[in-house]
Amino acid sequence: TGTYLVDARNFMLLNINNFLFVFVFTLALFSKLFFFRRYSLAEFTAVSFYLLGIYTLLATVNMFFIQYISDSMQVLAILVMFFYFMFAMASLLKKPLIWVLLKCVFVYYISFLSYYAIAYGLSFIIVYLR
Repeated sequence: TGTYLVDARNFMLLNINNFLFVFVFTLALFSKLFFFRRYSLAEFTAVSFYLLGIYTLLATVNMFFIQYISDSMQVLAILVMFFYFMFAMASLLKKPLIWVLLKCVFVYYISFLSYYAIAYGLSFIIVYLR
């Protein structure tokens, strides 16, 4: 089983661009779950696609930092995306601002954890069935 876990990790890292599609739906579903009265799931999905596009650009720029400055800069894109997510949701949902920002922290954290769990689980299943 140990080799399956390592192979699943490697498979996920090699195909991370394909698994990012899962993040759109986890972000949209948890946004709808926490902000259920504001917009529909389709609107949150559209916002999630936009935010993931911004994240892709940030991660691409971050690769230059990782390459030329330090490997410790890997979390920079995730942190910048977190603050941009909070800014975008606060701009979209307007008020009450403090409550929206607190919910955004939970939505982003739970969405990222769910994304990693689903992507890693799918990677494990694919590696196991090979």
